[in-house]
Amino acid sequence: MAVTATGITVVRVQATRTETLDLATDTSNIDDENSVTYTSGTGTNCINEIWSDSCSAAASADDHDLSNLTQGERSGIAFAKVRTLRIFNSSTTTSYDLLVGAAASNPVAWFADTTDKIRIEPGGELLLTSPIDGMAVASDSADILRVDPGANTVTYDIEITGVAAT
Repeated sequence: MAVTATGITVVRVQATRTETLDLATDTSNIDDENSVTYTSGTGTNCINEIWSDSCSAAASADDHDLSNLTQGERSGIAFAKVRTLRIFNSSTTTSYDLLVGAAASNPVAWFADTTDKIRIEPGGELLLTSPIDGMAVASDSADILRVDPGANTVTYDIEITGVAAT
């Protein structure tokens, strides 16, 4: 059975600031876009595996084993490299944050150490991309990504594209 995967990651920031002065109007604009298109395969700018889930972390950390994920009828989904990681905090409640980082055991190597965390506040998202080298995943030694809601119950979406372990 032949499997192919393709994708695109697009990030766009667009904003305008206008200030009315005594004799003039000062306007500043930001309009910047970056996109990466992925073709099917294992090389640079290529993916051959995708995974996504809508999760609810209930006052304890969710540890995602990137070498053994399940989706529907598929199990044992294993990444060797992650090209795109997106986590969206669906909460609309103030202070219902998610802390994203490496787990204490078998931590992903994308963080300097297991105490490093990135806070995603309600309605916020984290997007990491590595289209050229890919963020390495090593089964049974560097494959656990932790999403921690603290004492709260927080719903979040997680999406991963990358290269499957063979």
